[in-house]
Amino acid sequence: MQAEDPSRLSAAIAAAKQSGLAGASGGAFAPGSMVATSGAAALGQAKDRLRALQARASAARELGDAQQSRDVYRLRAALATAKSAGVAEAELARGQEAL
Repeated sequence: MQAEDPSRLSAAIAAAKQSGLAGASGGAFAPGSMVATSGAAALGQAKDRLRALQARASAARELGDAQQSRDVYRLRAALATAKSAGVAEAELARGQEAL
């Protein structure tokens, strides 16, 4: 699974849910079993990672839009959001240059 590819991570989460790793109703995957517990924990981590990746992508898009708009206040806000979301330094530098 590619941890940095939101679409592949989303597909993996959907596959895990469909296969019953998110709390199946019997056998080794029964709720409370070690497999279900570790599977649910891994699924939770994957969901958290997906949200973080989506937030980073959204912040990067907003940064680009703010650069295009040439609105200084919007650009400053987008830079702050992008920095907190973990957008790449190169993209942040381009945003700073646009100021």
